[in-house]
Amino acid sequence: MSVDATRWAWLASPAKSSELLVLLSMADRAGEDHTCWPSIARMVKDTKLNEKTVNTALKGLVEQGLICDTGRRVGNTGRVKVYQLVGVLGRDEQLEKTARPKKKGKKNTPEIGV
Repeated sequence: MSVDATRWAWLASPAKSSELLVLLSMADRAGEDHTCWPSIARMVKDTKLNEKTVNTALKGLVEQGLICDTGRRVGNTGRVKVYQLVGVLGRDEQLEKTARPKKKGKKNTPEIGV
């Protein structure tokens, strides 16, 4: 499970609630490389959505650019798609992105009266 992917999924704001459920299910199963390959049956079980709704949600997530099909297939049948979660930042990358730039000049010291 990737904590970074799960945090990202909560903030991603897909268009529909069913897409959010599917995205959270995928994020929960993502590895550190932010790829996952849950079967449709697994996502149906996780989300309590029906198969058609899961497939529609996957299509919507691809169209919104939140996930992409890597082209790889896994599983006993070789038909389970491997998806990449697009835009997930690791904790280190998030810290760099949100870090405040250091101010130049004198700091609060007795010399400047603060």
